[in-house]
Amino acid sequence: MSEINSPAFWAFCRFLILAPLFFPLSVFAEAAPVSIAFAHTGNPPKIVSGYRLGSNYFLSADEMARLYKAQIYWRPVSKIVELSRSGNILAFEANATAASVSGRSIPLKSQVIWSASEAWIPISFLESPAFVDWSGTPAFFDEHKALLTIGESKPIPVAAARSRPQTTSSAQNQIPDGHIWVRKLRIVIDPGHGGKDPGARGIGGTLEKDVNLKAALELARLLKKTGVFEVKLTRHNDTFISLSKRSEIANQWKADLFVSLHSNAAKNPRDSGFETYFMSEKASDPHAQRLAEFENSSINYESKFRQEAEVQMLLGELSKTEYVNASSEFAGLVSREASGEVNIPDRGVEQAGFYVLRGTHAPAILFEMGYLTNPQDERDLRSESFRQRLMRGLYTGIVEYAKKINHPKK
Repeated sequence: MSEINSPAFWAFCRFLILAPLFFPLSVFAEAAPVSIAFAHTGNPPKIVSGYRLGSNYFLSADEMARLYKAQIYWRPVSKIVELSRSGNILAFEANATAASVSGRSIPLKSQVIWSASEAWIPISFLESPAFVDWSGTPAFFDEHKALLTIGESKPIPVAAARSRPQTTSSAQNQIPDGHIWVRKLRIVIDPGHGGKDPGARGIGGTLEKDVNLKAALELARLLKKTGVFEVKLTRHNDTFISLSKRSEIANQWKADLFVSLHSNAAKNPRDSGFETYFMSEKASDPHAQRLAEFENSSINYESKFRQEAEVQMLLGELSKTEYVNASSEFAGLVSREASGEVNIPDRGVEQAGFYVLRGTHAPAILFEMGYLTNPQDERDLRSESFRQRLMRGLYTGIVEYAKKINHPKK
């Protein structure tokens, strides 16, 4: 009897009562592990792990965040996981039959499964209009093939999914058939740093300003060959250009899109991969804030008089938010397409207060091509073939976004 009245006994009883709420073992035990193939349109499929329960397939929240370049936040006590893109929050709660999309409750066909500190989301939700609005990308799931196609509202041919067709260089640079271009779009490519501003320095002595210029010239070559873009570079050689002048070039030319190319650096030599940024007054995380501070430090190479004038101009641009959403979508497309061309990590889409983006009156992104402080990244960035592949990814992302904004009005 004393054992029954002991605190340990009653603590165990409470666990038995509450455990089904937090550990749906009976549900999860019935789920069978499966391999799920996913493919971004036009890219070969990759395999990820998932689960199947009856006719429902599930993908982990971590995998969803990676596929859709979203930030993920865990609330372990309340058993809630949140995915964030451009400030729009998608939330899932353990065992819930509804998701929260920017505060709106959206029904799910199957409940969210939470097991081993992982949330498993029904894949059918990825096809829903609410999720497409949040992600900006349609998706289709073929249950028979266990194939998730991102970027299409219908299945892609299996043959096309298995291997990327080999095409000649000229064919790769042609705009896909079937799109009507209303006018030529103006693209400004900005090779970061230059002249007395070397930017980051690689462990092997590589200067960021040199890598940025070589990549910019390659991207310009790809875009010009299409015949549907007008391209301008902020610099064509090793010249110092102020941050405000770069924005001014884009604005005076009435650019439709602005792409600033950079190469990263970090204290940790193991940091690797490319990152895509768009302008925001608030950085997405401390890493993005530190990077913006480094890139903005180029203003120190300008005279004190010009520096003061430019800071005032840039502060005046803080109120400009009309291009933030467009820039976010543009960044997502570029990040997605670049990840299909190179093997270095895709570190996702982030936001921070970059001066060169803040002063530009057009959808604008800043693309960090890799880490010069990482030995392999530095070797890659010095490689012409690697830069060509990476720029082909950016080129494809630019084309995909351009098709969205340059079409006949219905």
